[in-house]
Amino acid sequence: MDFSRKAVLITGAGSGIGRATALLFAEKGAKVAINDLVAAKSEETLKVVKAAGAEGIAVPGDVALAADAERMVAETVKVFGRIDILVNNAGIILPGRVDNTTEEDWDKVMRINVKGLSWSPNTRSWP
Repeated sequence: MDFSRKAVLITGAGSGIGRATALLFAEKGAKVAINDLVAAKSEETLKVVKAAGAEGIAVPGDVALAADAERMVAETVKVFGRIDILVNNAGIILPGRVDNTTEEDWDKVMRINVKGLSWSPNTRSWP
C-alpha cells in the first residue's frame, strides 16, 4: 500500500512494535509522528524513520495525561496538517497476580492501557 499522502501518529513508538510500525509506515511513504514517554526513545525512532527517507517528528509525552495527548495531536496537526491514522500502541504490563497487585500499580495500568486509548484526535476530547 501507498501511504504517501497520509499522516500517522503512533504512541509507544520508542521501541518494539511501535518502532517497527513507525518504520513500516515510513517505508510506505507516510509522514510519521512518533510518541514515547521517554523523549530519547522518540528521537531514536525518528532517526530510523528519517533514515528510511520519510518525514517525521518526535512528540514525546504520557498518553495517560490529557494535556500531553492534546499537545501530541496539536503538534502533529501543526506540522502535517492532519492525522489520517492513529496507532494506539502504548501500553504496559506489570508482573504479578490480581491478589498481590497494589492499587497504585492497578491505577497505573488503567491510566496507560485504558485511559491512554480513549482520546480522539478528531474531537480532542476525553470521556
